[in-house]
This record gives sequence, structure tokens and C-alpha cells, in this order.
Amino acid sequence: MRKILHLPFNLASQIGIINDALNDDMIYSTSAFKSAQISEYTPDFELSGTKIVSIFRRINCFVKTVGQFDVYLHHTGGSLLSNHLGHIDARINVKIGKKCVPIFHGSELRRPSIEIETNPFYEVTYDEDDVKVLKTLEFWSSLSNDVVVCAASFLDYGLNQYFEHVHYIPIAIDLSKYSEVSSSKVMSSAKKKKVVHLPSHPQAKGTKYVRAAIKDLESDGLDFDYLELTGIPHSEVKKELLKADLVIDQMMLGDYGVLALEAMALGKPVVGYIKPSILKHYSVELPIINCNPNTLKLTLSDWLTNDSVQYEKRGDASRRYVEKYHASDVISAKYQDLLKSL
Repeated sequence: MRKILHLPFNLASQIGIINDALNDDMIYSTSAFKSAQISEYTPDFELSGTKIVSIFRRINCFVKTVGQFDVYLHHTGGSLLSNHLGHIDARINVKIGKKCVPIFHGSELRRPSIEIETNPFYEVTYDEDDVKVLKTLEFWSSLSNDVVVCAASFLDYGLNQYFEHVHYIPIAIDLSKYSEVSSSKVMSSAKKKKVVHLPSHPQAKGTKYVRAAIKDLESDGLDFDYLELTGIPHSEVKKELLKADLVIDQMMLGDYGVLALEAMALGKPVVGYIKPSILKHYSVELPIINCNPNTLKLTLSDWLTNDSVQYEKRGDASRRYVEKYHASDVISAKYQDLLKSL
């Protein structure tokens, strides 16, 4: 049995989802991260607390786990002893013959110089910085021949200059928690359609473009309801997604994320901006209603006047796509293949 440790950031519940899906008779998978109210997953090694408590818990986790696992999966390229101690936990584990593999989810690898060339709507968010990214790549390539990326855009970053093996493993979703899809169809008798947007990070989501398009459509006299989901628990977000007819994901970064997956899992049509340069990495089955900030108003106008049949067709395609490409068992199989190759 191979022993796996996921650490140290449970971004969008990815550690929790993958950890649960990986555990079987052949793999013992466990986790170390900070628990959070917005996630229903809890770690095997808790890292949260005040600054002093968190540092103590990280050191304690390091003492208990160093050399005890076959593979350490470092989500977001972080480690237990990251910034001030130079990832010494990863260095030691590699030194004693263990495998440490970085997994990059998003902003920690995003390079403004590349994004600006391929995405005219890109704005620097999350303190993204080319120099910092290059230092991160140089460090991890000194420890690992393998890297995992969860976003298709990173496949165009020339990562094979740093790593022998670049693995694209998309983000995962546990579909057992989204069984309500059968009750989430748009009602043909509804006078108004409901549009939902979640501005968790307004700049990254391109919320200013969404609000501008919504305002223009309302000024044009189009009759619909618009709701922004902010400051509510994930359980409430899910309830509102179930009531939605159309979900707007993001209009700036040029790819789709967790909100889009959740909405598609519930059988909802999703509007989002997928930049042209990465479409080659996706199946033609991708059901995202693709538009950019310049075409968002027209796209919304078209869909808000569509009949229920079009919503159901796109919603059904959305659910099928998530089942085929993002379901936790599908993603778990990809991680199992990765582990076998190490």
C-alpha cells in the first residue's frame, strides 16, 4: 500500500475531494491543511489557528510525517515549512528518497507576461508576479521531475523546460453531493429568468463587466432577475444555484473554475470567458457559453430570450461534461496513474 500526504492548502476543497476519492485498498491517502467554514472537508492534520498556533501545528505535523509517506503532493506549490524556512520539509523528504510533487492550481503559477499576450482582458490579480513564479519553478524542478497543473492555460507555459513530466489533471468535483440535478430544470412557464453570479473576487471574476452588461440589459427593458452571491455559506450558494436559470462564471481570467463546475453539475447553463488560445486543450463537448466582456451583453440577451428547451439541452450537456471530465472518480484515476509513474 502506498502512503500519500496532501498538503498544505485545501484550495476550493480540492485536497478534501481528491483525498476521499483516492483512498482504497492500494492507497492510503491523508491530508494536512487549514480547515475553513467554507469547506465541508476536515484535515487529518489540522494546521489552522492563530499565527503561533499554526506555526506550532505545522512543525508538529512535520515531525510526525517526515519520511512517513511515499509521496507528498504539494498543492499550490506550498509546504509545511514554506516561506521562512525554504520548504525544508520537502527538501528533507526528497533527500531521504521520498517523492515530492508540486500541484499548481491557479494564481501561484500565473505569469502576467504570458497572460497579457494571450488575453486582452487580463488584469494582474492575487499578487501574480513573473519573478516569483520563475523562482518557484526553479525550486520545485530541483526536487521533482514531475509537476501537476490543474488549469489548461499552464500547458502553454513551457513547463517541460523545467520538468521532465508535465501532468494535466483538471479540478475535481464530488458529484454525490450534486444529485439534485433532476429538479433543477428551467420552468417554461416562468415569466422571469434568474441570472446568478458569484463575485468571490470581483477583479478576477470580471464582475465589473457583468454588472455593466446587466445594467444595460435592464435599461433596455429586458425582464429578468439578477442575484450576486456574496457572504453566504457554501450550502446557501448551492441552494441559489439550484434556483438559477443561467450562471455567469468569470469574464477576465479566460478559463472556468469551481463555480462553473458546481453549476454544471446541477444541470445549469454557464456563461464564461474561455480565451481562444486554450480551447485546443478542451474537448469540443465543452458546454460553457463562451463570450468575452465585449460580447457578454448580446450573449445574455440571446439566452434570456431563449425557450426552456435550449436551457435543458445545455444543462444536460453541462452535467454530462462534468461527469466525463471532472468527477472525483475520474480525477482520482488520473492521480493513480501519476502515482504509478513515479
